[in-house]
Amino acid sequence: MAKAEVVIVGAGIVGMAAALGLANAGRSVVLIDRLPLALMEPTGTSVDDYDLRVSALTRRSQHILQSLGVWEAISQQRCCAYQHMEVWDDEGTGRVRFNAADIDQQNIGHIVENCVVAAVLADAVRASQVQVFAPHDIQSIEQRDDAVTVILSGENIEAELLLGADGALSKVRESQGYFTREWDYGHTGIVATLRMQQPHRETAWQNFLTSGPLALLPLDDPLMVSIVWSCEDALAERLLAMDDQAFAEQLYRASQGILGQVEACSQRCGFSLRQRHAVDYVKGRVVLIGDAAHTIHPLAGQGMNLGLADVDVLLQELQRSVTRQLGIAHPQGLRRFQRRRKADNLAMMWTMEGFKQLFARRELALRCLRNEGMSQLDRLGSLKDKIVHHALGA
Repeated sequence: MAKAEVVIVGAGIVGMAAALGLANAGRSVVLIDRLPLALMEPTGTSVDDYDLRVSALTRRSQHILQSLGVWEAISQQRCCAYQHMEVWDDEGTGRVRFNAADIDQQNIGHIVENCVVAAVLADAVRASQVQVFAPHDIQSIEQRDDAVTVILSGENIEAELLLGADGALSKVRESQGYFTREWDYGHTGIVATLRMQQPHRETAWQNFLTSGPLALLPLDDPLMVSIVWSCEDALAERLLAMDDQAFAEQLYRASQGILGQVEACSQRCGFSLRQRHAVDYVKGRVVLIGDAAHTIHPLAGQGMNLGLADVDVLLQELQRSVTRQLGIAHPQGLRRFQRRRKADNLAMMWTMEGFKQLFARRELALRCLRNEGMSQLDRLGSLKDKIVHHALGA
């Protein structure tokens, strides 16, 4: 039987970040995934060469990745620091513009392809002392008062603590009987990479349509953007069935031609949007982090940021327990982690839900109030500055 202080199930971005952070702190770690660790794919310049999944990394996430020793390698790959953010109401006159220069910052954040972050983390994990079991399928998880055992085909691994970082459909969460609160949004998220007629000007654009928000996120090429279009399921089905030309015409109208015509479009993918939150993040010696604990509407691109913040706080609390000689899986430290992260995650989830509901309403009076509110916000420099600080993760 192999032994470690911590075993992590799930070698996605959150799981690898946790493994690397623990290994850097001198902890013995085993990382398990059903797939091999990510590899850096050759990069090209066409729309089909970009990862359909991107994230808007905040300054806090940047600092976390810096502390893990991987940010420099990420920033040297395809990575776009965006300076501006513009949000408007499709059916009205409300518009808000945010600028990094207003708060003396170089940027608001970075748009990075998920595959870039995953590949850099994977290289760092391979060079670390982390023991990797990938690809390996888990047969079962057995938890006792003094340890937790992960049973693989042909091998058992015993640890003091198990981290479930295996995504939204977490087998760890299911096997340990965690309860969740969840519901379908009735929306589908459509993702694609586009080459536009006009440059994005290092700006993240977001139009709130009554059918759902459309975001155009700037990529490293001035003419390339990644879109996340959240819309009602029936509309999404029609959009996904269109040929590229018809889809480009719909996108032009939905974006109000903010970047001109669509000159090229990658393959499109759609995924059902579902909000999910575990009632507890901790059960005995098992802890959920990232999408295994919470999934959120992609409205503000906060999913990866929340997962990295989970890792950051968990590493702090585990180190506190070790420093106080309580043991890495001491209940006090795990409860502190849960208390700190549940409050922030729930606040972000309900804020995004509030925005979604507000812009989905069609009543004329509410639309007028909504547009007036956005116009007033655009004129209130101090409040806008606070919002930009929040977007930075400050």
